[in-house]
Amino acid sequence: SVIPVGCVPLQRTVGGGIRRKCANSTNSAAELFNSKLSAEIDALPSKLPNSTVAYIDWYTPVIDVIQNPKKYGFVQVQRGCCGTGLIEFAILCNKLVPVCGNDSGYLFWDSGHFTERGYQTIFSLIIDKFL
Repeated sequence: SVIPVGCVPLQRTVGGGIRRKCANSTNSAAELFNSKLSAEIDALPSKLPNSTVAYIDWYTPVIDVIQNPKKYGFVQVQRGCCGTGLIEFAILCNKLVPVCGNDSGYLFWDSGHFTERGYQTIFSLIIDKFL
């Protein structure tokens, strides 16, 4: 599945208004995509009888961390560690741009990617649910 894309810092800046809330229309599109993807994957065993395909839900654990940051030890889930908090992405987040002092409290490294701790936390939630 895809994550709640409307909650990544870039989308909060572009579509979240002055308060930088999650962009609901973008999250609705992600939810629609995920529901259709899940249905297609459910139909695969009849089309590919000797295959094993699994649907892994990334959306739910990511939105849980975003909505409950303290539960997971995060202090910042709206902005990335690298940059000024606006549209830092790829080349815009570089050695000349400010970086937070301690990225372990940040869910996002930049405007679109999780920190190492962010990935570890989300992956642990997924593994705990599916294995």
